[in-house]
Amino acid sequence: MTEQSLMADTTAALDLAQQKLRHLLQADPAQADFDATFGAFSRIEQELTRIETYIYHLDHAGADKPGLMAAHRSIAPRRNRIWQEVHQSAAVHRVLHQWAKSPQAATLAPEKKHAMAILLSQVSLPKDDTTARLLAKKRVQLHEQISKYNDNIRAGIQNWQHLFTNPAQLDGVPAATLSKMAADARRAGLATEQKPAWLITLTAPGTMLDIMEHCTVAETRKTCWLGLKSPGYRPPHDNGPIVHRMMQLRHDIALLEGYPNHADLKLRHYMLKNSKNARLFVDNMLQRLRPVAEANKEALRNGAAAHGSNGTATIPPWDLVYYCTQIDQASNKLNEEALRPYFEYESILQGTMTYFGNLYGLSIRELPTCYRQGDASAPADHIDVWAPGVRVFAVHDAAGGAHLGSFYLDAFARRGKKYNAGCQLLGSGTNGGNTGKATPQLLAMMLPLQPAAQGEPLLLSHRELRMLFHEFGHALHLILGKGEIHQQTAACQALDFIELPAQLHEAHAWEPDVLCTIARHHSTGAPLPRALAEQLAATRYGLKHRHAAINSLLAAKIDLELHTRYKESFYNKSLDAVIRSIIEPWVLPSTIGNIAFIRNFEHAVDGYDAAYYAYTLAEVMAADVFAELKQQGLTNSAFGKNIRKTLLEPGYSLPPQQLYRNLMGRGPKADAFLKNLLK
Repeated sequence: MTEQSLMADTTAALDLAQQKLRHLLQADPAQADFDATFGAFSRIEQELTRIETYIYHLDHAGADKPGLMAAHRSIAPRRNRIWQEVHQSAAVHRVLHQWAKSPQAATLAPEKKHAMAILLSQVSLPKDDTTARLLAKKRVQLHEQISKYNDNIRAGIQNWQHLFTNPAQLDGVPAATLSKMAADARRAGLATEQKPAWLITLTAPGTMLDIMEHCTVAETRKTCWLGLKSPGYRPPHDNGPIVHRMMQLRHDIALLEGYPNHADLKLRHYMLKNSKNARLFVDNMLQRLRPVAEANKEALRNGAAAHGSNGTATIPPWDLVYYCTQIDQASNKLNEEALRPYFEYESILQGTMTYFGNLYGLSIRELPTCYRQGDASAPADHIDVWAPGVRVFAVHDAAGGAHLGSFYLDAFARRGKKYNAGCQLLGSGTNGGNTGKATPQLLAMMLPLQPAAQGEPLLLSHRELRMLFHEFGHALHLILGKGEIHQQTAACQALDFIELPAQLHEAHAWEPDVLCTIARHHSTGAPLPRALAEQLAATRYGLKHRHAAINSLLAAKIDLELHTRYKESFYNKSLDAVIRSIIEPWVLPSTIGNIAFIRNFEHAVDGYDAAYYAYTLAEVMAADVFAELKQQGLTNSAFGKNIRKTLLEPGYSLPPQQLYRNLMGRGPKADAFLKNLLK
């Protein structure tokens, strides 16, 4: 893609959107049908978001070329004008609302009625001129602040690295991790075989976490922790003032839209519906897990004392994960590094696809790809990719052979690529409706794995294996979940439901029956020993996991406080001071002042803003579903296919609460989740 092709493609998409808008406005509500009204509106939205999706993905993948983003920004004003013509038009509002009241609309299937409700909520009557201008101005300002926030984080990631020249500084770090770091140092020209060194950057977070968990040298852990905190924390890239400005703008926009706060505006179509329910959920879960939080603090105090800490009232933040890991290993006698030889990347990847393919009745095969540079030509049967090493897989129904969708797999960290894992829908398919002519989905699955040294196998940690399972859950949900229109795809599903399939898949990564099936020793081919797999399963709810569960709820509490009570709690106050007052009743006091992780917590600022509680809610639902799956048998393809049919394939064709009831026969229960953490 070049800036010229982007301009041409975007212009064509906008021309098509305007053409479709004219056709929609010509529809006679008395004579039209669902496809000519709501279907047409959906297709206009799809054109307006299509280019945005590709740009977002290329930016995430680090595939931007000079001038690409500038070209995109030059098109933005026209795109924004058309978006306003579609979503704040009295004529569009009239066509859709009149047809929604027609006798034909009253006889629609529940899936189409749900789609109507979603689309009607996206269309409003034009604001008065003053309000409209103010809203437009504040939305532009918010977009600018979000861009600055992300740019500061990106600058911090790209600007930070640390070279270790003394192996004693890395005592305790897994050998596989040291090998990757040494290879990175050589690739960067900072070391040789004769004069080794070990490079750490922020583009491969798994390596950083390996050091934080296992390195016995406190000063090294401190160096890495400060590195993790550098994006968004240090001048001239401090995101503190930007967070304040974003929260203020979101609050102002919500008021102009008729909502008391940003969370109520955001959550109106989510499972929990509004900020009150979200806050009740988070506070209730925290109170029920109060014994866990107190036990965590006591375990960390004792663990710190056992490891020679003089001051057990406070623990430096760079020691927390290390102490959790050491305490867990001391209690269960499992050295997770004993697992790594069985988690060779390619073998695990193929095993993961085979296992979930069998569970859901799917066939997954790889397609040939080609990375072209300049004007080089590619074989006709190969698929172009944006970077070397990107792969493509096609997913088919195993029984009927129908092509359900395909996904790019961009698995390895590289300079410019964002460091977090994720999935992005690139091409929206449909289930064909009454025509039976379904079209496939297309998406990208992104991982931040650090490549192995040349000639060595890539051996995953269990944490990286869980990440693979999690993102593969998202990928299959996005591929399977589709309806008649774009807004019914899984990608449009409420954020506090969309994490459920991913968390459900991740739960499989702890199960001996699964791991002993897919994990093989990289050199001998021997399966993972059952005793070792059962040792791993016994660590599932150890201190590290319990500590993470409390931290996730505290992050959700801070997120909701920012997006519901910004004026009362944060305005003209120190982010650090307010956040400390929220978290200190639940964790050991920190020795560090600037604890406001919201400075570089992209998830809670751009995307999961006001909805970070989704991760805990999804864990609750996943534990509930997984308990039923285990009872019926993990390899029970009948229940697996029922999950596919009732939970995954409908996408957003029905409200998330209904999808859950269709699978479980009832609403979610927290019993399994709480039992696991409280035992």
